[in-house]
Amino acid sequence: MKVVCCIPARLTSSRLPRKVFLEINGKPIIQHVIERCGKATRINKIVVATTINKEDDELYNFLHDKFYDVGVYRGDPKNIVSRLVRIAELEKADIIINCDCEQPLADHRLIDKTIEVIELGYPFAYIGGVPRGMTVYAFAVDYLNQITTTKDCNTDEHWYKLFEIEDGTCIDTEEDYQILKGLMEEK
Repeated sequence: MKVVCCIPARLTSSRLPRKVFLEINGKPIIQHVIERCGKATRINKIVVATTINKEDDELYNFLHDKFYDVGVYRGDPKNIVSRLVRIAELEKADIIINCDCEQPLADHRLIDKTIEVIELGYPFAYIGGVPRGMTVYAFAVDYLNQITTTKDCNTDEHWYKLFEIEDGTCIDTEEDYQILKGLMEEK
């Protein structure tokens, strides 16, 4: 089974614009997320899913220049799910992992566990009960395609509610950033 990790990212967050470029330990948050996802043993490819908006040209160029082994897909700015579906299609993926761009504490072991759940035949996996910023979602691509035909997926914010999950993201505000920066910075 081919497993693709998608990292939705954009520079125009309404609560904390450009958060993917905020630095912790001298590295932008997006780099932490990519590196941590890259430690998962069951992922075949990482693709950052950004938008076609001009504002995201800088993100695209940064990723393209810095990470030769990470794909970058540009799609509908108002529909994360459509970006995930299109990446699955282009990459011929069987499983899609979603790890949000504001999760610099993503845990590769949890990512691998969600993949194991999908490999057992479940269409969707989510590991809750962990600290904010460590959650991850896994989808069998067939299930993800089914969702797009049965629910209104035209949303960029809080799209996870399509799956009736009550969870947030990790760095949504300046306060979130300062807390995580304090936790992650080397002393």
